[in-house]
Amino acid sequence: MIFRSRGIAASLTVFIVIVSGTMLAFSTSAAHGPPVDNWTVALYIAADNNLEIAWDHYTLRGLLDIPDSDDVNIVAMVDRLSTNGTEFLEFSGDSYEVVATYPEMNTGLGETFSFFLSEVTTMYPSENLCVIAWDHGGSWLGFCSDDSQGGLIGMNDFSYALNDAGVYIDVFALDACIMSTTEVIYEAYTTGLVSYVISSEMYVPFDGFPYDDMFTPLTE
Repeated sequence: MIFRSRGIAASLTVFIVIVSGTMLAFSTSAAHGPPVDNWTVALYIAADNNLEIAWDHYTLRGLLDIPDSDDVNIVAMVDRLSTNGTEFLEFSGDSYEVVATYPEMNTGLGETFSFFLSEVTTMYPSENLCVIAWDHGGSWLGFCSDDSQGGLIGMNDFSYALNDAGVYIDVFALDACIMSTTEVIYEAYTTGLVSYVISSEMYVPFDGFPYDDMFTPLTE
Protein backbone atom coordinates (compact mmCIF):
# COMPACT_ATOMS: atom_id res chain seq x y z
CA MET A 1 0.00 0.00 0.00
CA ILE A 2 1.23 3.48 -0.83
CA PHE A 3 1.09 6.08 1.91
CA ARG A 4 1.49 9.84 1.84
CA SER A 5 4.85 9.87 3.57
CA ARG A 6 8.38 10.99 2.85
CA GLY A 7 9.91 8.15 4.85
CA ILE A 8 9.45 9.11 8.52
CA ALA A 9 7.84 6.42 10.69
CA ALA A 10 5.31 6.94 13.47
CA SER A 11 3.63 4.59 15.92
CA LEU A 12 0.23 6.07 16.71
CA THR A 13 -2.67 7.47 14.73
CA VAL A 14 -4.07 10.58 16.37
CA PHE A 15 -5.81 13.65 15.02
CA ILE A 16 -4.81 16.79 16.89
CA VAL A 17 -7.08 19.80 17.12
CA ILE A 18 -5.67 23.02 18.58
CA VAL A 19 -7.31 26.31 19.31
CA SER A 20 -5.57 29.65 19.12
CA GLY A 21 -6.24 32.54 21.44
CA THR A 22 -8.83 33.81 18.97
CA MET A 23 -10.77 30.57 18.81
CA LEU A 24 -14.22 31.97 18.20
CA ALA A 25 -13.22 35.11 16.37
CA PHE A 26 -14.25 33.87 12.94
CA SER A 27 -13.01 36.74 10.80
CA THR A 28 -11.64 35.14 7.64
CA SER A 29 -12.98 37.74 5.25
CA ALA A 30 -12.82 40.82 7.43
CA ALA A 31 -10.03 42.31 5.34
CA HIS A 32 -11.71 41.46 2.04
CA GLY A 33 -15.07 43.19 2.30
CA PRO A 34 -18.39 41.86 3.55
CA PRO A 35 -18.72 38.06 3.53
CA VAL A 36 -20.81 36.53 0.78
CA ASP A 37 -21.03 32.89 1.81
CA ASN A 38 -20.91 30.95 5.05
CA TRP A 39 -17.97 28.65 4.25
CA THR A 40 -15.17 28.28 1.74
CA VAL A 41 -13.38 24.93 1.60
CA ALA A 42 -10.12 25.38 -0.31
CA LEU A 43 -7.74 22.57 -1.24
CA TYR A 44 -4.06 23.10 -2.05
CA ILE A 45 -3.38 20.11 -4.31
CA ALA A 46 0.35 19.44 -4.69
CA ALA A 47 0.03 16.57 -7.18
CA ASP A 48 3.29 17.18 -9.03
CA ASN A 49 4.53 13.77 -7.88
CA ASN A 50 3.40 10.14 -7.61
CA LEU A 51 0.16 11.13 -5.85
CA GLU A 52 -1.33 12.58 -9.04
CA ILE A 53 -3.30 9.37 -9.58
CA ALA A 54 -4.78 9.69 -6.08
CA TRP A 55 -6.15 13.10 -7.04
CA ASP A 56 -7.83 11.73 -10.17
CA HIS A 57 -9.17 8.49 -8.70
CA TYR A 58 -10.10 9.48 -5.17
CA THR A 59 -10.06 13.15 -4.14
CA LEU A 60 -11.54 14.57 -7.35
CA ARG A 61 -14.33 12.00 -7.28
CA GLY A 62 -15.02 12.70 -3.62
CA LEU A 63 -15.31 16.43 -4.26
CA LEU A 64 -17.71 15.81 -7.14
CA ASP A 65 -19.95 13.85 -4.77
CA ILE A 66 -20.45 16.87 -2.48
CA PRO A 67 -23.88 18.43 -3.16
CA ASP A 68 -23.95 21.94 -4.54
CA SER A 69 -24.75 24.72 -2.07
CA ASP A 70 -25.38 28.43 -2.48
CA ASP A 71 -23.71 29.03 0.89
CA VAL A 72 -20.57 26.87 0.59
CA ASN A 73 -17.68 27.25 -1.88
CA ILE A 74 -15.63 24.15 -2.74
CA VAL A 75 -12.45 25.11 -4.62
CA ALA A 76 -9.01 23.69 -5.35
CA MET A 77 -5.72 24.87 -6.81
CA VAL A 78 -4.16 21.91 -8.61
CA ASP A 79 -0.59 21.37 -9.81
CA ARG A 80 -0.05 18.08 -11.68
CA LEU A 81 3.00 16.07 -12.66
CA SER A 82 1.72 15.17 -16.14
CA THR A 83 0.75 18.67 -17.31
CA ASN A 84 2.39 22.08 -17.46
CA GLY A 85 0.68 24.89 -15.57
CA THR A 86 -1.57 25.18 -12.54
CA GLU A 87 -5.37 25.35 -12.45
CA PHE A 88 -7.89 26.80 -10.03
CA LEU A 89 -11.11 24.76 -9.91
CA GLU A 90 -14.56 25.63 -8.60
CA PHE A 91 -16.93 22.75 -7.83
CA SER A 92 -20.70 22.82 -8.26
CA GLY A 93 -22.12 19.47 -7.26
CA ASP A 94 -21.13 16.81 -9.81
CA SER A 95 -19.23 19.21 -12.07
CA TYR A 96 -16.40 21.69 -11.87
CA GLU A 97 -15.14 24.71 -13.78
CA VAL A 98 -11.58 25.89 -14.35
CA VAL A 99 -11.91 29.50 -13.19
CA ALA A 100 -8.24 30.49 -13.48
CA THR A 101 -5.02 29.15 -14.96
CA TYR A 102 -1.46 30.05 -14.04
CA PRO A 103 2.02 29.18 -15.33
CA GLU A 104 3.70 26.14 -13.81
CA MET A 105 4.05 26.73 -10.07
CA ASN A 106 6.28 25.10 -7.48
CA THR A 107 3.73 23.96 -4.89
CA GLY A 108 6.61 23.11 -2.58
CA LEU A 109 7.31 26.80 -1.91
CA GLY A 110 5.92 28.94 0.88
CA GLU A 111 5.44 31.76 -1.64
CA THR A 112 3.08 29.59 -3.69
CA PHE A 113 1.08 28.59 -0.62
CA SER A 114 0.81 32.26 0.38
CA PHE A 115 -0.38 33.13 -3.15
CA PHE A 116 -3.02 30.41 -2.91
CA LEU A 117 -4.36 31.70 0.40
CA SER A 118 -4.58 35.24 -0.93
CA GLU A 119 -6.33 34.13 -4.12
CA VAL A 120 -8.88 32.08 -2.18
CA THR A 121 -9.96 34.93 0.06
CA THR A 122 -10.02 37.43 -2.79
CA MET A 123 -12.08 35.22 -5.09
CA TYR A 124 -14.29 33.60 -2.43
CA PRO A 125 -14.78 35.85 0.62
CA SER A 126 -16.73 34.03 3.32
CA GLU A 127 -17.45 34.06 7.02
CA ASN A 128 -15.45 30.87 7.63
CA LEU A 129 -12.50 29.29 5.85
CA CYS A 130 -11.28 25.69 5.78
CA VAL A 131 -7.92 25.13 4.08
CA ILE A 132 -6.60 21.66 3.27
CA ALA A 133 -3.01 20.98 2.24
CA TRP A 134 -3.00 17.78 0.16
CA ASP A 135 0.10 15.72 -0.62
CA HIS A 136 3.00 13.85 0.96
CA GLY A 137 3.99 14.78 4.48
CA GLY A 138 7.15 14.32 6.51
CA SER A 139 6.58 15.80 9.95
CA TRP A 140 8.84 18.76 10.74
CA LEU A 141 10.71 18.30 7.45
CA GLY A 142 7.68 19.60 5.61
CA PHE A 143 4.78 18.82 3.32
CA CYS A 144 3.62 19.33 -0.28
CA SER A 145 6.54 18.17 -2.40
CA ASP A 146 6.99 19.21 -6.03
CA ASP A 147 8.94 16.68 -8.07
CA SER A 148 9.26 18.86 -11.18
CA GLN A 149 10.92 21.75 -9.36
CA GLY A 150 12.19 20.15 -6.18
CA GLY A 151 10.24 22.05 -3.54
CA LEU A 152 8.99 21.07 -0.08
CA ILE A 153 7.20 23.42 2.34
CA GLY A 154 9.28 23.28 5.52
CA MET A 155 8.34 24.82 8.83
CA ASN A 156 9.95 28.19 8.08
CA ASP A 157 8.13 28.27 4.73
CA PHE A 158 4.85 27.32 6.41
CA SER A 159 5.13 30.12 8.96
CA TYR A 160 6.17 32.59 6.26
CA ALA A 161 3.20 31.70 4.05
CA LEU A 162 0.63 32.12 6.82
CA ASN A 163 2.05 35.45 7.95
CA ASP A 164 2.61 36.76 4.44
CA ALA A 165 -0.96 36.05 3.33
CA GLY A 166 -2.37 37.30 6.64
CA VAL A 167 -5.50 35.20 6.11
CA TYR A 168 -7.44 33.93 9.13
CA ILE A 169 -8.07 30.19 8.77
CA ASP A 170 -10.81 28.67 10.88
CA VAL A 171 -9.84 25.06 10.10
CA PHE A 172 -6.48 24.01 8.64
CA ALA A 173 -6.21 20.32 7.75
CA LEU A 174 -3.31 18.33 6.36
CA ASP A 175 -4.28 15.42 4.11
CA ALA A 176 -0.72 14.16 4.41
CA CYS A 177 1.21 11.66 6.52
CA ILE A 178 2.78 12.30 9.90
CA MET A 179 1.97 16.00 10.22
CA SER A 180 0.57 15.94 13.75
CA THR A 181 3.78 16.96 15.49
CA THR A 182 4.73 19.68 17.95
CA GLU A 183 6.70 21.59 15.32
CA VAL A 184 3.79 21.82 12.88
CA ILE A 185 1.25 22.79 15.51
CA TYR A 186 3.64 25.34 16.99
CA GLU A 187 4.14 27.13 13.68
CA ALA A 188 0.38 27.34 13.10
CA TYR A 189 -0.34 28.47 16.66
CA THR A 190 2.27 31.22 16.86
CA THR A 191 0.93 33.04 13.81
CA GLY A 192 -2.37 33.69 15.59
CA LEU A 193 -4.05 33.07 12.23
CA VAL A 194 -5.23 29.47 12.66
CA SER A 195 -8.02 28.35 14.95
CA TYR A 196 -8.07 24.57 14.49
CA VAL A 197 -5.46 22.20 13.04
CA ILE A 198 -6.42 18.69 11.97
CA SER A 199 -3.59 16.28 11.16
CA SER A 200 -2.39 12.72 11.68
CA GLU A 201 0.48 11.32 13.74
CA MET A 202 0.72 8.30 11.46
CA TYR A 203 0.33 7.41 7.81
CA VAL A 204 -2.63 8.67 5.79
CA PRO A 205 -3.92 6.08 3.25
CA PHE A 206 -3.31 6.64 -0.45
CA ASP A 207 -6.95 7.60 -1.03
CA GLY A 208 -6.74 10.36 1.59
CA PHE A 209 -9.67 12.03 3.32
CA PRO A 210 -13.28 10.99 2.52
CA TYR A 211 -14.22 14.44 1.24
CA ASP A 212 -17.83 13.64 0.38
CA ASP A 213 -18.48 12.27 3.88
CA MET A 214 -16.69 15.20 5.50
CA PHE A 215 -18.34 18.09 3.69
CA THR A 216 -21.77 16.91 2.56
CA PRO A 217 -23.24 17.81 6.01
CA LEU A 218 -21.85 21.33 5.59
CA THR A 219 -23.98 21.83 2.49
CA GLU A 220 -27.25 20.65 4.06
